[in-house]
Amino acid sequence: MTWLLFAFMSLISTVSFGLIAKKILNDQNRFHPVALGSAMFILIGISFFIVYLTQGVLVSDIRSLLDPKVISLLALNLGVYTLSPTFYFRALQKLPISIVTIVYSLTGLFALIVESVLGINMVGLLSSLTGSLLIIFSVILVYIKGSEVRLSRYTIMILLASASYALAAVLDRQLLSHFSDVFYLAVTFMIPGILLLPLNLLSPKKIIQPYRKKNLRLVVISALPIALSFFFTFRAYHFGGTAGQVYSVLSLEAVITVIAAAIFLKERQDLILKALAAIVAGLGVYLLAI
Repeated sequence: MTWLLFAFMSLISTVSFGLIAKKILNDQNRFHPVALGSAMFILIGISFFIVYLTQGVLVSDIRSLLDPKVISLLALNLGVYTLSPTFYFRALQKLPISIVTIVYSLTGLFALIVESVLGINMVGLLSSLTGSLLIIFSVILVYIKGSEVRLSRYTIMILLASASYALAAVLDRQLLSHFSDVFYLAVTFMIPGILLLPLNLLSPKKIIQPYRKKNLRLVVISALPIALSFFFTFRAYHFGGTAGQVYSVLSLEAVITVIAAAIFLKERQDLILKALAAIVAGLGVYLLAI
């Protein structure tokens, strides 16, 4: 059951990233949220690219880059990967990480919709429908206060980030058959990281903030869990875990994040409600994955 060990390691890495990034972004004067995301993506992309070069350039990767259909699909996915962090990091700075994680669980639902439209995945309709309804219910739970529903522009940003990442995840499955894992990770981190800067019209002062000596350490600390999460997920696949099995383990993210945020970030407002919503969201993601 080696794949299960790697899946749990990916889960811990994912939760760690959310907590660390939120802790850093709580100091709103230190970083612009998108500048932090850009620096993290660029750093991770460079790291994967160095690993790729040490392993040797693959002819199959070069051949895929010369295929017009593949390069068009890759360009589309790079654009989507640029949009998602644009919304995500802005919302993460303003919303509790526990709420962000629960709402972000809608990614599974959005991915199901995209796959259904494209006719990619039409199996498990009943479990998928049930899982989708549970996830929607969990999101409604965390935004109900008395008889009112609380929404904000940052909630909309998380929804947009979730939808765009879902499209990217579906495209990933198509593109990974054409590229090696490490090369693909290098490209899909580094290029969006660069494109984030002109897209968000950041000033030079904000762009260089993460690279200052006193801040660079924080960028590395927050970037490491993301890189490890992707690495461990691919290792889980390599050792025989299916996508459904791996994402069933990762469905525990919302529950663990709510508990960890209450302990380490003091996010204890409406804790019982958020814990219930996290459990419902985790069950919903599990049903989508099987």
